[in-house]
Amino acid sequence: MHIAILLSLQTVGMIGPPAPLAPRPVRDTPAAPRCAPSAEGDIVVCAARNASERFRLQPLPPAPTRTPPKAEFGIAGAVRGAVRADSEAMANGEVSKRAMIDLKLPF
Repeated sequence: MHIAILLSLQTVGMIGPPAPLAPRPVRDTPAAPRCAPSAEGDIVVCAARNASERFRLQPLPPAPTRTPPKAEFGIAGAVRGAVRADSEAMANGEVSKRAMIDLKLPF
């Protein structure tokens, strides 16, 4: 039995690191855009960006300011309800985070 296992192990190929992959061809960099053809008598100036700013991201426009919608709803007649989040510092330094339900009744 042991001899059969040893013989089967000898037939297995050598286990080791995989063979190195063939090098991939390097892609050429994209060609610089050409200037558009001009009509006769027009002057066309073509220039490339500075190499350090070629791939630089431009600043984003300012984000529009929006206020979140109020979670307010009518309950019955003139009674209104509202849901809001609140937090309060406690004496031991912890912060109590809670959800509040407000009931509003005009008088």
